Amino acid sequence: MASDRAKMRGTVLVEDRRSERFLKGLLDHLGFQRSRLDFQIAPAGQGAANVWVIKRFPAEVALLRKKRQALFLIAMVDGDNVGVNGRKAEFDTALREAGFEARQSGEKIATPIPTWSIETWLLALLGDDETDESKSGKLAFENEYRRNEREALRSSVTGWHGRCAVAVRVPSLMDGKAEIERVYVS
Repeated sequence: MASDRAKMRGTVLVEDRRSERFLKGLLDHLGFQRSRLDFQIAPAGQGAANVWVIKRFPAEVALLRKKRQALFLIAMVDGDNVGVNGRKAEFDTALREAGFEARQSGEKIATPIPTWSIETWLLALLGDDETDESKSGKLAFENEYRRNEREALRSSVTGWHGRCAVAVRVPSLMDGKAEIERVYVS
């Protein structure tokens, strides 16, 4: 229920500002209260952003497991050429190397992996049926939506429920929807 979501607290780890803006809009749309969310963005110029998110992941999982409150964790990195399964394996490895158990089915821990990047998801959510995961969508998104990114992000969020299922050429989007649902579906 959306009112339950408004009471939840969560941490969101992301690689970049565009991913942050998209997830803020999406979580607002899904009924979460932004003031109860802690967004952490990989610092620029300090190495690969996906590595920063994956390294932070075990510590955030430990906090979530320790507190046992209405908490959740979303850790999102781009799939790049590694893809969904490869990135999820990196998250699993990070947990194992930190001495933690793998994610359990009932835990409110999500690892959505836009592949190649968040721009691929955005294009698909905006109705570009030619978008696929065989190449990066960054340039196409920049060329089309740079001047009106805010509206494009807003429109992509409103397309979340309807477009995820029909964007068959972007399987990471369907997986990402299931991942996000982990934090609010019991």
